[in-house]
Amino acid sequence: MNRNINNILRFIGLILIQVTILNRINFGGFINPQIYVLYVILFPYYNKHKGYFLLSSFFLGISIDFFMNSGGINAFSLTLIAFFRQNIFNMIIGKQDKYENMTFHEIPIAKAITYIIILTFIHATSIFWLENFSFEQLGTMFVRILLSTIYSTVIIYLSLSLFLKKK
Repeated sequence: MNRNINNILRFIGLILIQVTILNRINFGGFINPQIYVLYVILFPYYNKHKGYFLLSSFFLGISIDFFMNSGGINAFSLTLIAFFRQNIFNMIIGKQDKYENMTFHEIPIAKAITYIIILTFIHATSIFWLENFSFEQLGTMFVRILLSTIYSTVIIYLSLSLFLKKK
C-alpha cells in the first residue's frame, strides 16, 4: 500500500514540478529539462503489473501534453521508454533475481547514470523526432536531443541524489 501511495504522489509531484517550474526554463531558447522521466526510472522494478505501469506512464505523459498543448508526443515518448525500460535495465544491470526487490540507490553509480542517459536519450529522440518529423533540420534536431538529454540527466541525477533516502 505504501508503495502505491508513493507512486501516486510521485506522479502528481512530477506533473506539478514539470508544468509549474521546468516548462518555464528554456536553455538556448528551445531546450527545457524533462524531470517527469523520473517516474519511469523510479517505478518499482519488482512490479509484475506492466499494464498498470504502461497505463500510468501514458497518463502522466498525456497530462504533460495537456498543459504543454503538445498533442500527445509526451504520452507516446513516456510510454515508449516505459515499455522498453525492463529490457534496458536488464541490458545494463543484468537480469538476476537479486534485483527484483532492489532500490535505485543499490545500483552502482556508473550503471545508474548509463541507465538514466539511455532512457532520457530515447525519450528526447522520440519527442523531437515527432515534433519535427522531417530530415530537413536534422542537425538542429540532433543538437536539441543531445542538450535535452544532458540537461535532463543532470537534473534527474541531482534530484535522485538530493531527495531519495539511502537505505
